Amino acid sequence: MALLAGAALFLGASTAGAAPLAAEPVTPRAPVLYRIAITTSDVEDAGTDSTVQIRLCGTLRCTPARDIADPNKDDRERGQTDIHYREWEDVGTLTQCRIWQEDDGSWWHLQSIEVVYKGQRALCPFDDWVDRETWEGMYVA
Repeated sequence: MALLAGAALFLGASTAGAAPLAAEPVTPRAPVLYRIAITTSDVEDAGTDSTVQIRLCGTLRCTPARDIADPNKDDRERGQTDIHYREWEDVGTLTQCRIWQEDDGSWWHLQSIEVVYKGQRALCPFDDWVDRETWEGMYVA
């Protein structure tokens, strides 16, 4: 209240009879289903069994970092596209995909990441070796 009164005095207004500010209600957002297609390049030794995490960033927020793997198959092999579905809070318009590769396996050559969500399609090209232990960012093309 003292900060409010100070701001009102600074602006030349009276604080007499001023009501305290009410907290804005927090409205939970409905989760959005993201279809994430990760394509490993078709170059020698491109595949990896390393632990990989992904974050999606948009105009509203970034998702939390999550492992991106299918326990029922061999992900991230040379020339292969792996499809994953994740349900996260709405990030708004997708602007960036971020990838983290642990230093627990071979190097990985990532071709691209395609994300389909809310009737939209976003392509994040990469076409390079992913640095290990560093968040790599790919902007939507």
